[in-house]
Amino acid sequence: AKKDDQDAIKLLVEARKFLKDYYEKNKIPLGKVQDGSFMQQGPEFEVPEDQAPDADFSGKGSRKGQAKGIVSLMTMIIEDLNDEIKNAMTAEEKAQLAFEKQLATAEALKEDLEKKV
Repeated sequence: AKKDDQDAIKLLVEARKFLKDYYEKNKIPLGKVQDGSFMQQGPEFEVPEDQAPDADFSGKGSRKGQAKGIVSLMTMIIEDLNDEIKNAMTAEEKAQLAFEKQLATAEALKEDLEKKV
């Protein structure tokens, strides 16, 4: 499971870098990307609600808000996977220490019983 998580992190980091590089190369501002803290934006209205929309066609930067969300989502997934690896390593260490303690107790009991025989 740890290797799968590490592989997923590597893949997500590469995908996130590729997406960010695309937007930087084409000079499309993404704005502030979420770095693990909860960030939510409300809608921005620059025209009155009753005004008809213009018939403008979108350019290459028209989806920058969605890309920013994707980059933020990738960042959160990477952080979650890193936390999962860290928690698994901590749990494994605790389990190993408990095993070693029980093994030492069993060996001491075995020696004690062998002395009585």
